[in-house]
Amino acid sequence: MKVILLQEVKGLGKAGIVKEVRNGYGFNFLLPEGLAEMATKGALKRVEQILAKRTKGMEAVIADAKAQA
Repeated sequence: MKVILLQEVKGLGKAGIVKEVRNGYGFNFLLPEGLAEMATKGALKRVEQILAKRTKGMEAVIADAKAQA
């Protein structure tokens, strides 16, 4: 089963990463604890948009820091 991590999970990965996990681990631990959601087409698109916004924000911060230096 493919899941999108919503939070960092030790030994698995950081938030926003799509991982393939065993069905039992996903259904019995990750999903009920709110650590991940199922990787549907809509969820993947939403995560891509969030990561793109985050990247643009970081680029703006870096550009501003370079301008001040």
